[in-house]
Amino acid sequence: MIVPSEIAYLPDGIKWGGLILPHVQRNMWTKLELDAPRQGEAEAIRQELALVTVMGGSTQKKPVEIVADYLSHIKDHLIKNLDNQYGPKLWRTLPITLVITVPAVWSDSAKHKTLEAVFKAGFNTTYFPHLRHTVTTTEPEAAAIYTIKSLRGTAQDAQLRVGDGFVVCDMGGGTVDLISYRVAELEPTIVEEVTMGTGGQCGGSFVDRGFLKWFEEKVGVDNFGKVAGCRADELSRTSLPPKLGRMVQEFTLTAKSGFSGTEEYFLRLPAALSALDDEKRGMLDGEIQVTA
Repeated sequence: MIVPSEIAYLPDGIKWGGLILPHVQRNMWTKLELDAPRQGEAEAIRQELALVTVMGGSTQKKPVEIVADYLSHIKDHLIKNLDNQYGPKLWRTLPITLVITVPAVWSDSAKHKTLEAVFKAGFNTTYFPHLRHTVTTTEPEAAAIYTIKSLRGTAQDAQLRVGDGFVVCDMGGGTVDLISYRVAELEPTIVEEVTMGTGGQCGGSFVDRGFLKWFEEKVGVDNFGKVAGCRADELSRTSLPPKLGRMVQEFTLTAKSGFSGTEEYFLRLPAALSALDDEKRGMLDGEIQVTA
């Protein structure tokens, strides 16, 4: 299951992941606040949410509590699917090991806070009666082991040897982590770090903001202001104007998620800009062209 790690506290209840409408204020990148303070985009998001909180429009919960609230919805969704697939009684009789993945650069303090949020969310024997073990591992190591196991029985399996090295690039919504591994053993699968992991703030949300800047350049500052109310650089990171939000949503579901480097897409222009007609700039019949 891949959903945005975002949660919104609304008068009519909590919305999470893809259920949050684009124009709704949401808590995002909260996980980064479990570790040492971050700079750049993460700090801008934190300050923006802090300002909204001061004005009485958001939650005053601590990062651990916000992460726990989000994970509790993940837990409920997981249990619902286990009930549907295996029946509400069968899976509850099976021994369970819970594996929590954390960023490669996570400190011991951040790992402790992550586990605290996990337990607060209800990943315990109350909801999982035969929960035997809860362990943590790094996100890239989990990805590496999964990849090696998934190659078993395929044509690539024969090419994998002890001592082989490979690079794991973990690209998320807000951050990208990069780390190199060497295969230590195949049975059981064991990998070891070749270099120290590194990372930066350059994830998928930066692509969205890049798209907004590109869109402003295409339609012009004045036309962009008709649907955004401001310049692209001045837009909120935690919510978007409804008309612009719907366009970003369409961009994400089509051009962004389907990007191959060769295909082009056509996005519907907001109603206020549907009359724009400039074939040289890729705007025709109420649509705008997004080239590869």
